[in-house]
Amino acid sequence: MDTFMVIARLLHIAAGTFWVGSGVFMLFFVMPTVRSMGRAGSHSLNVSTRSRPLRSPCDRQLVTTVAGAALYYRVSDHFNADWMSATPGVVLTVASVLGITAFLHGAAVTGRHRTNWEN
Repeated sequence: MDTFMVIARLLHIAAGTFWVGSGVFMLFFVMPTVRSMGRAGSHSLNVSTRSRPLRSPCDRQLVTTVAGAALYYRVSDHFNADWMSATPGVVLTVASVLGITAFLHGAAVTGRHRTNWEN
């Protein structure tokens, strides 16, 4: 058993689960509650986003992306063109591009909003 692959997969899956779960939690539970509270909700959101649990999605997306990139590098035999043109390679390449796009979008949007919330 390859220890690196086991650890990287566990990190990738666990961090990805927390990343998606925290996004769903914010989208469907926190934001509707804050909107329904009006001006008091914006103050409440400002206070609550300073806490560690609501800032951790940034950490989770970084761990997910780095572990996923390491897995892709290892599975693709160091970016072997023959593997990448095969069906599993094409599927994982498309998934990797989408994952990196989600990471960049999340880093740009979450990072900017987190900075605004902390001011």
